[in-house]
Amino acid sequence: MRISLRVIVPVVLISLVLSLSPDMLYGQRSRGSGGSQPLRGGGAQFREKSLPLEFDNRPFNISTGQLPRFYAGYEPQLLYRIIGNEGAGASPHTYAIRLNPTDVRYDAGKGALKAYCAFSPVWSGGKTDGVGKALPVKYLPIMDNRYTATDAHGAKMEIEEIRFREYAVAVANFLAFPTETPPPGEAAPTAGKTSSDDEADLLRNSHRQAIAGEIPLAPSEAKEREKQISALLVFSPVEPYVTSDTVTERVGAGKARDYEALYFYLHGRLVELWFYEFDTGKVLAKIKPRKALRLP
Repeated sequence: MRISLRVIVPVVLISLVLSLSPDMLYGQRSRGSGGSQPLRGGGAQFREKSLPLEFDNRPFNISTGQLPRFYAGYEPQLLYRIIGNEGAGASPHTYAIRLNPTDVRYDAGKGALKAYCAFSPVWSGGKTDGVGKALPVKYLPIMDNRYTATDAHGAKMEIEEIRFREYAVAVANFLAFPTETPPPGEAAPTAGKTSSDDEADLLRNSHRQAIAGEIPLAPSEAKEREKQISALLVFSPVEPYVTSDTVTERVGAGKARDYEALYFYLHGRLVELWFYEFDTGKVLAKIKPRKALRLP
């Protein structure tokens, strides 16, 4: 029996379309690959497939004055693999990665919207030296369980099972940037979160230093824009380019805690830190290093 080509071709095309999953179609719509950094909110903040994120798989043009809408910079996991493979070959380039401010609030005294990007410690060999500083750019939860159980003797025990992966840029020249301590108290409802809810609370109320940006705005205008404030970390890779570390903690005696954190660091010299409107790509502020402390 002979089958016309006019029948075969449409059938084949339909089969190919149906074979593509929604995730594959999403991946083709955005530049780069992999997951995405959280925007705002709680546990669902790590799923942004509904947003038309604009990843960038090229070195960053720092002279640009306008970013694309929903610009997300380089995908952190992908860039980690590329720089890990290329090493010194990647060092002449400048890259950009989007991150969420750890706090966004209006300063009525200065008539400006203040956005903070707080540093976190750099882990190596399961400990920190108290000196190295990093800016977290992507948090991937693996497990986050907290519940109460009863042992064989009827005693109650608090159980915690926490595991996650975090990507961050270890900033070699952090001393070149002016920092502030984020004010205590409740943050603005739209404040970004770099990892878990607990860590976000810690960042707002601890003495960690942060790079802050001031965006002069009237109170009414600030309220409209604060939900869309994102930050862009513009950096150049430096040795040792990439490192990783695992931090674990397991305790008992009335409270069972199983904690495992996997940290992946891109080491770089921070060129500038930008604050911009995520939905429009409008650049609102550029934080530059102090000239007296500008590092090579």
